Amino acid sequence: MPSFSRQEFYDLVWTKSAVALGKEIGVSDVAIAKACKKHQIPKPPLGYWAKLQYGHNVTKPKLPTLSEPQLQTISIGPLPNHLRPATLSDETRQKVRLEKSDANKVVVAQVLDAPHPLVERTDRGLRSSVANKEGIVRPKAKGCLNVAVGVDSIDRAMRIMDALIKAIEARGMRVKVSEEHRYYTLILLDGESLCITLTESIGERPVHLTPKQVAENAKYKFLRSTNPVKNTHADC
Repeated sequence: MPSFSRQEFYDLVWTKSAVALGKEIGVSDVAIAKACKKHQIPKPPLGYWAKLQYGHNVTKPKLPTLSEPQLQTISIGPLPNHLRPATLSDETRQKVRLEKSDANKVVVAQVLDAPHPLVERTDRGLRSSVANKEGIVRPKAKGCLNVAVGVDSIDRAMRIMDALIKAIEARGMRVKVSEEHRYYTLILLDGESLCITLTESIGERPVHLTPKQVAENAKYKFLRSTNPVKNTHADC
């Protein structure tokens, strides 16, 4: 079982997420959180990794000084094989089976009926926004979901998000829109957060040129045809 000093563990916790660190050490993210609490090591707050990903300034609290010698070393790692519990408990296996059943599939409705409050707010925000040059709209009001889609896709996007959020909450998780940044939509569970977004990529579309652009384009083609550029490259 590996051991770390408080400073080493603090540096690791602020270098990668608890889930990633847990996989590296061989423990769960819950074990990482318990170790931080026991040894008084500050953890990144909710939304920290999302902010870091988007290039926002983030604050990192200092590691508090402790005098207790028993808290200066952290021993954490996977249990020996003979003490390690089964990979999945019977209860967890049953939940997995239920999730795979047709009865628990997340189905997107054909019509948006009784939408979730977050979906309803986002729908209003999208429909009141002006599309950018790519034809994408994104709600500008606070408290909206992180959705950026084409105008013609608003209805379908809202039906997808409504089905997803209701399914998430039915499974004991919570969906929250960050108060600090309107484009963060977070799924919260056991002190951890996952940032989600729904975006649409616009493919190639025909460009309609103005009469002036058409004339300039024709003039350029004429000059290219009457004054061809000679290839002066010679193979050595």
